[in-house]
Amino acid sequence: MPTAYTSFDILNDPDFRDGIIAHFILASRVYKKYLGRWEHVRLNEQILFEAIGSCYCDIYRLRVFRNIRQEDVHKRSAFLLKWICKFRPIQVVVDRFIDKTTALLANEIFAMEVVLTILNINPDEFFRNRRYENYARNMVYLLRFHSCEAEQLASELFLLEQIVKK
Repeated sequence: MPTAYTSFDILNDPDFRDGIIAHFILASRVYKKYLGRWEHVRLNEQILFEAIGSCYCDIYRLRVFRNIRQEDVHKRSAFLLKWICKFRPIQVVVDRFIDKTTALLANEIFAMEVVLTILNINPDEFFRNRRYENYARNMVYLLRFHSCEAEQLASELFLLEQIVKK
């Protein structure tokens, strides 16, 4: 059970630090693979790192206050989803671009791609599959325009994984 009391202590705990670095590397790779070709957006790595750090601070609180030894992948992914959308590390870098809607939703799309990758669901196949089209659109809309608790998102991700991997 973690014993840190400040965010500095939490983020410097070896277990958390290793997780933060692993998720940062994974998210950076997801960006390069799926959004790196978009000319009108860029990844602010410092903001991404802060988002992942905030995710781990929430995970720490979850473990301590609910006496959980190890959170499951859905909870961890949900906190990551929440904080990436909140911190918005994908930034629009030009005034004019062809697909304004896509650029404005880049953070939500990116967050979903990161989480899908963590859940071993191929983001390209998921977003192109007509079976999941409405679900994907609803999740991106929900993340952009509504406040969602991580616990709710964890349930959504669990159910999504059950359906996709069926």
